[in-house]
Order: sequence, then C-alpha cells, then structure tokens
Amino acid sequence: EWTQQAKLTASDGAAGDLFGRYVSINGGYAIVGAPIDDSSMGSAYIFTVDRPPTSADATATATEDTQYIFSAANFPFTDVNTDNMLQKIQVTQLESVGALKLYGADVTLNQEIAISDVTNGKLTFDPVADANGNGYAIFQFKVSDGTFYSASSYTMTIDVTAVNDSPTALTLSSSSVNERAASASFGASSAVAVMRTAPRIARDARSASKPRKSRAAI
Repeated sequence: EWTQQAKLTASDGAAGDLFGRYVSINGGYAIVGAPIDDSSMGSAYIFTVDRPPTSADATATATEDTQYIFSAANFPFTDVNTDNMLQKIQVTQLESVGALKLYGADVTLNQEIAISDVTNGKLTFDPVADANGNGYAIFQFKVSDGTFYSASSYTMTIDVTAVNDSPTALTLSSSSVNERAASASFGASSAVAVMRTAPRIARDARSASKPRKSRAAI
C-alpha cells in the first residue's frame, strides 16, 4: 500500500499551469511537467530524492608484520543520486583481533571517520606479530553520503599473507661425553661439539682394544 511521503510543488506555480500533467522518474530524479506555465511555453521541474547509500562486504589483504593502510577504494559506495560521494564511514563493530587505528590511536566503537582521513592514509591496521591467515580479522562499517548513513552495516575482512622469517642463531653449550661408553648422551644444542669429538673417541676406543705387550725384566 502506497503512502504519501512528500508533496512536490512548483516553486513558482500558478493556477492553470497544469503542473503534474507529465511525470518521469529515473533513479533518484523526478521530472514534472507544467505545459501551460510561462505563458503556455511550458516548464519542466526537476526533483531529486536523497536515499541512504549502500555498500558491500569487502576484503583487504595485508602482509604479516606490516602495517596495512586503508584507502577510499576499500569501502564500496553506491548511491541512487550519482552526484553524491562517499563522505565518511562509521565503524559499527570493532576489529576481532589486531589493532585498527586512526592517526595512531585505537578506533572506538561507532567512531565516525572522514573519508579525507582515509584518503590521506590515516586509517591503518596492524596484525599481531608473526600472525597470518585468511579471514584473520574482521570489523564492520557503514558508509555515508554526508546526509545519510547506509541502513545496514557491512563486513571488512582482512587477510594476512605470511612471510618467511629471518633465521635466528643457535647458542651452543658444552657437553661431557664418556669416551668409554658405547653411546653418548647429548642435547640438541651440543650436536656440533659431539660431531667434532666423535673421531677422537673412535681412535681412543680402537687403541684401548689392542692387547698391550709387556717386557719381562732381565
């Protein structure tokens, strides 16, 4: 059932203009004709309607241990009035993990963020150190044309691509080895020391297994 939301009138309308005789609606525009207006020359009146914009779920791809910088392109924007542009966003659900920041400070729930700040690289995300994975973090947002916010919230998913970490040096510690034992017990950190000692152990073992000659006293 249709209900009246607004009334369209001509700003300079007069009786007999036949305002509303012709109507054309396209997207966010309505054109209403008044064929007898202006000494029967006729006039057309153009009206626009400002409806809330819409957006869409989106995905950003960050890199492990690297700060991600958002841009306006990360936030889809659609408006029936094509003259309207994305003016700001609102964070309606905070990040599930990591740190979403504006000018280096944590973003707060329902905080409004001007799109100019996003364009200038002030909206960032930092994953936890050494963390990565698809669907690593999410937050939700709305978009605004400066007059209305979108009716629904949308989800920003952040994937974090893994990187190879630099190798770390091992600290070796000394270990004692029983040269007469059939086997030696050692820790992983002393593997190099044992490898260097093993040939000497083998030589000593062979030497110990040979019979010794004794000379009788004369």
